[in-house]
Amino acid sequence: MPRPLINLQVEGAYFRWRLSQRGYVWYADGRTNSPPAGRHSLMSTNLEEAKATLRKLEQDLAQQLGLIKLAAEIDAPTPLGLQVGWELYRTHASRARTAGGVKTKTVNRYRRSSISSFHSRPKRMYSLGIV
Repeated sequence: MPRPLINLQVEGAYFRWRLSQRGYVWYADGRTNSPPAGRHSLMSTNLEEAKATLRKLEQDLAQQLGLIKLAAEIDAPTPLGLQVGWELYRTHASRARTAGGVKTKTVNRYRRSSISSFHSRPKRMYSLGIV
């Protein structure tokens, strides 16, 4: 009968990890990677929590080691104007119901409410206490 595995092998997006348990705490060993990712405590006694922590750790290490771009370096999309957002929503909602659209009554309700800025909300919103 083969000897049971001491370490779990986990294949991540950027590194291969060996998970081991010391006492009750899980540790991730990535020293065999190129570039080496080191050995880190996952500060968890639960295996599923340790794997979730490992995913976050792997993302951070990949950024530090230059395998992926930093989040600040990635161009963020420019925010949409309110009117453009409404038009996109109306186009999306007016699809057929079988394609994920909404009822025609809902489309008509939002077509009637023409919100052009944040401060020009329908009076009905004030009376309902939404605003």
